[in-house]
Amino acid sequence: MITSVTPYFEDEKQLKRFLSSPWLDCIDEVIIIDDGSRKELAKDIIREHLRKQVIPVKQKFRLLRVSENLGFNAHGCRNLGAQQATNDWLLMVDIDIDFRGLDENIKTYLDCMQEKQFVGFKFGLMF
Repeated sequence: MITSVTPYFEDEKQLKRFLSSPWLDCIDEVIIIDDGSRKELAKDIIREHLRKQVIPVKQKFRLLRVSENLGFNAHGCRNLGAQQATNDWLLMVDIDIDFRGLDENIKTYLDCMQEKQFVGFKFGLMF
């Protein structure tokens, strides 16, 4: 089983795009860590996204929040997400990564992870 860990900081547009990514269907748990945003928009965006889902997936999404903006702290957010993850595999994904056009490749990659096969992923290409 796979957990996606994703830092977030004040970028509504990227978060909405991320949440609509088809490859998230292959993920068992999605942890988004708000890195001290001034406005707590992530909670509302995720709640709205979940309302639109045909199949209830609420238990799949978790939002953690670092209460204070400590500057660029994506590494700390990833570490927090990794500590909170409940699955064997972690997929660290930045909120601005756009996998459009690579969704099938990502799904294949994630399937290989489930089967515990070695797969490398670099610069948007599988090898």
